[in-house]
Amino acid sequence: MEKIPIQIDTHMDVATFRAFSHFNSFKLNNRFITLALFPVVMFGLAVINAVTGSSLFFWLLISLGILLPSSYLIFYKVAMERQITLHGLDTPKKVYSLIVNTKGLYITSQTEKAHYRWNQIYRLFVMDDSIYIYLTKARAFILPYKDFTQGTPEELLALAQKNLPSVRLFDKCSKKD
Repeated sequence: MEKIPIQIDTHMDVATFRAFSHFNSFKLNNRFITLALFPVVMFGLAVINAVTGSSLFFWLLISLGILLPSSYLIFYKVAMERQITLHGLDTPKKVYSLIVNTKGLYITSQTEKAHYRWNQIYRLFVMDDSIYIYLTKARAFILPYKDFTQGTPEELLALAQKNLPSVRLFDKCSKKD
């Protein structure tokens, strides 16, 4: 029997931020495909140039295939570390509270008090240690399982399954029963 409402007081820390950033950047937005395909294409073009006798273009394309994805990953890591420092995430801090019930989500933070109906939710992703609720492709709420103060992640998922179409629910847990 589910208890309603469900309350989550999200505390942001380094591990939670990194896990969400990695999911959002590389899995949801498929940047890992670009990072994998670019070197393959560059290597293929380099081989073609080597066969046709253009060793300069061979080395240029091999270099691009290695340097551009590497530089992207370095800049990604630097930007993430900068965000961690900027927001002071070395010490966990409460960033917002969510109350979820049959009518929707109620969000309270230092800068916002808002209500969103279930039909306003763009996507909901169930991860191994968190639930990510996206209102738009660029705006999400992170709900770590450890931060549920009233109710459980399973109760939230059951409520979401009743109120959201199945095309908006995604189970990305690596630990399947």
